[in-house]
Amino acid sequence: MLKKVPRKVFTGISRLIHHSKILADKLDYGLDYRKDFIVIKNEWTDHVNDVEGVQFTGKLYMFLLECILHKQYSAVQGIKGNFRSYFLVRHKYKNDLDFLSYLKDLERKSSVHLVRDVVFDFEEYLSRFLLPGQEYSERLRQICKRIAVEEFGVRCYKTEIVFKRNSVVKFAEYIVEILKEANKPMKLEDIYHQLQFKGKRLPVSLEALRSTILGIDEIVAIGKSSTYALKSWDNVKTGTIKQLVKEMLEISSDAVHISKIAEHVNKFRSTTQKNVLSNLKLDKTNTFVFFKLDYVGLKSKKYKNIRIEQHPKYNRHRNSHKKDDNQLFLL
Repeated sequence: MLKKVPRKVFTGISRLIHHSKILADKLDYGLDYRKDFIVIKNEWTDHVNDVEGVQFTGKLYMFLLECILHKQYSAVQGIKGNFRSYFLVRHKYKNDLDFLSYLKDLERKSSVHLVRDVVFDFEEYLSRFLLPGQEYSERLRQICKRIAVEEFGVRCYKTEIVFKRNSVVKFAEYIVEILKEANKPMKLEDIYHQLQFKGKRLPVSLEALRSTILGIDEIVAIGKSSTYALKSWDNVKTGTIKQLVKEMLEISSDAVHISKIAEHVNKFRSTTQKNVLSNLKLDKTNTFVFFKLDYVGLKSKKYKNIRIEQHPKYNRHRNSHKKDDNQLFLL
């Protein structure tokens, strides 16, 4: 029986079609019947109900307007389901697109659990719902954009339609986001302050934050400096200063002057030549060997020659020592 009601209402209202202009004016309340589409919002429905002293739904107003304006407009939504807004479009656009399928797909994509934004090319996305023989147009995109934004809160841009994540952002994700925004390694204290700046609830202490960061797969610790970076960054080395020096010396056939070593380390760490040398001399693994004039090598390697004649410090002692240029000077 209920299925017959809309048809009977439509038939009854159709008998008054010759008065459609009068009825349309009565239901005007700011609606513009010259536009390509009409939007019936909750605010409009509430306003008409207050003025007329009735309690009709937006769905009913949509149905009434479609009956009255059936020569120009068609309703986008069917009588099943409830919506925040209701839309009527001119026939030429209703004949371009399968709006019901478009609405169902918007609803499905908006309700599914999303852990990240999902982006589609807008033209390609709408082309899925074009009726046979019809073509994509800018005006059709504008109508579909309005429906997506008004009804589902979907973000639409010139060339993209974006379904925003609808899951709660985890605390670890904020930390990853901070590093991505900085686009460089960050100290523990700086990450802490950025979290505070974003207004997020902070861990009880820096140590608690450190523990959280160390448990995030996308992040790596850089040495022992409480500095952190993203694993995806190719230009970041995560070892300690001693590990960086060892890697450098392993590929060098000669011992290397500390200034060159410090220059290499500073590509990945902000430090000084003095600090690098101190780190190496405090090493307890017996990895490094130190020569005069601040040359450093590995104990696991045998060096035949150090070009110390190029170092100005050596030149001052050259005559007094009278050593061969190829000789190593152990401390």
